[in-house]
Amino acid sequence: MARNRILPIPLILLIPVVLLIIVIVAGVYRFSLSDDEILAKFPQSEVQTNTIISDVLNIKSSNPWTIQVPEQNAVSFIDEWDKEHGYLIGQYDAGATKGKVLLPTEFIVQRQIEDVPWIVAPMIVTSQGTGSFYYIGLFKFDAVPSRVILLDSVFIGDRIKFNQLEWRDDTIIDASYLTHDENQAMSEVPKQLNSVSLKRVGNFLHMQQR
Repeated sequence: MARNRILPIPLILLIPVVLLIIVIVAGVYRFSLSDDEILAKFPQSEVQTNTIISDVLNIKSSNPWTIQVPEQNAVSFIDEWDKEHGYLIGQYDAGATKGKVLLPTEFIVQRQIEDVPWIVAPMIVTSQGTGSFYYIGLFKFDAVPSRVILLDSVFIGDRIKFNQLEWRDDTIIDASYLTHDENQAMSEVPKQLNSVSLKRVGNFLHMQQR
């Protein structure tokens, strides 16, 4: 009597069986570990924190302070801190116009509104000309791109001098500043005291004369 022969299983059929076994074993191993144990097995890359934002605002941001330059089709990134003169500085290039944006650190004021950091600060925009245009900017820290961004700004004057800037509450910002009177040359130190209140409506600022 002829014996029944066991036919060999073709190698090509063994491959998916072996792969299935590996997947099952890996799945059992995965679910036997906690998430913390899994994370501990892989080195995590350290997210770089912007030192200027961290030191000035005490906010951990992985991107630089970003400003859409008023009246210019250009963006400036704050990447310099002149501690001696008290300015944060960024460059901008709008093609025919190039210049700097300066934020006086003395007047940068922050407020937590619904657990979100909001900031108001003077902005000085310079160009190749002689003017220095002063604005009050409204900023917010956006956690999704991890960036402090300019939301809106209000023009205050040319070559003025800020005296005070503060949040009165979550919506009202008070500012006082010096301007040149009609008898002063623009090269002189401004002497005329002015004050203004700004109202924050959502992401926008509206000027309200006192």
